Amino acid sequence: MWLGTWEEGLLLMHADGRLEQVLSPTLAKVGNHIHALFERDDDTICIGCDDGIVCFNPKTCEWKRLIDGNQGVNDRFVYAITCDTEGGLWAGTFYGGVHYISPVGKRFEAFSIDTGLRGNVISRFCEDKYGRVWIASDDGGLMCYSPKEGRFVDYPHQDELAHQNAHALSISGDELWVGTYTNGVQVLNIE
Repeated sequence: MWLGTWEEGLLLMHADGRLEQVLSPTLAKVGNHIHALFERDDDTICIGCDDGIVCFNPKTCEWKRLIDGNQGVNDRFVYAITCDTEGGLWAGTFYGGVHYISPVGKRFEAFSIDTGLRGNVISRFCEDKYGRVWIASDDGGLMCYSPKEGRFVDYPHQDELAHQNAHALSISGDELWVGTYTNGVQVLNIE
């Protein structure tokens, strides 16, 4: 089991409960403050941290930066990571909006308030069965992006959920469960 910590970086918990600190020998002090972990299909672990996204391959022990300040990410603090069914990587930042890396050609795309995002403090992602990406935000509530249409789309009760501080998302059948900071759980039928 992989654990992301606040000051000790990445830890590996072995079956016997023993903890092993896993640090990059080449990226000194990078990835010490971890906010999110996501294991990709190729077994690479994407680490969302104060330094952007750092990837670790446990089989080869190779480390590399995936997103950092040199790629146009104004705020490197990555708080949420997910992959969509196409293999694209979505990263949510603290005041830097959403960043997307396409699996084809490794194209980089950024979403902010200027491009239709309603908030810039991104806490979670969730993809529904239609390929839409739901985005939870502390300062913009719940948003829905349709990759097929290449834009943010409206949904029922959007005005109510746009003012929530959304922190957690889960899909169950046709229902999207939205955990909020002060209003409990809201359930939205994605049909």
